[in-house]
Amino acid sequence: MKIFIEASGSLVAPSNIISLKEAKLKVVASDITSWNAGSKLTDEYVKLKKVNSPNYWNYLTKILLKKKINWVIPSLDETLRGWSLHESALLRKKIKLLLSPKQTIYTFTDKWLTYNAFCEMGLPTPKSSQKQIYDLVKPRFGRGSKGIVITKKKVSMRGMISQKFLYGNEITIDCLFDKNGLPIYIIPRIRKKISNGKSISGRIIKSQKITKYIKILSEKFHFVGPINVQCFEKNNEIKFTEINPRISGGLSLSMKGSENWFDLWFNKILKNKPFLPKKIKYGMEMDRYYMETFNQL
Repeated sequence: MKIFIEASGSLVAPSNIISLKEAKLKVVASDITSWNAGSKLTDEYVKLKKVNSPNYWNYLTKILLKKKINWVIPSLDETLRGWSLHESALLRKKIKLLLSPKQTIYTFTDKWLTYNAFCEMGLPTPKSSQKQIYDLVKPRFGRGSKGIVITKKKVSMRGMISQKFLYGNEITIDCLFDKNGLPIYIIPRIRKKISNGKSISGRIIKSQKITKYIKILSEKFHFVGPINVQCFEKNNEIKFTEINPRISGGLSLSMKGSENWFDLWFNKILKNKPFLPKKIKYGMEMDRYYMETFNQL
């Protein structure tokens, strides 16, 4: 089975590539550079045009067909809506996506729609506005910490929202859902150290309150495969900020604390093989380091 992934040049991509390979899957990586660290770990590598290039999706579909891709694992925030819009056309060509349904993607790739969804479900969330009411200002559509500013100065609010600033432990909840949208794993982890929006150190924690909220979320929206939910915790009070309906950069910690989710999905769930979720290793910690790769031009 051949799997296509995006953004293999990301600092966190190699860990997911290694997990895919451990699941005995053939990995075709891609990015906009001629090579990167992730490209050295995969079976094949494709240099792509930029997402905003003309006829990008026709161009990308031809690549997927040429490489005989069976499954795509979308991981780039900028392309999630595009993958969702083209899912039916790709499925007719026998290319499947590990992705939640269109309405779920549409809602949670927009931070303003996300805020309103949290309010409607009764999930605690910081006050937000399309006006510059609060000092924290961030893009409605964006990833990581890119474009976020904390300021009292007037800024353009076009495509932005303001949000009440939160203090406390920053937590990512890695979740894995089956084909019917039922949660298999709900694993919260404290982001102990963060660099450019990516977790470089973390610890798995147990929280019945978080688990309860995620189950409420899953009853209102249909999720498929791996997603991650962001929240803050202070004095046992939870505030949810966003949902990324894709694999996370720190997923390696949650998988090490349970099992290889790619192996579970592609080799058991898809084949309708029976399985039982593993016992979660609460308290497990992760710390990352840089590792060089080299290329002779």
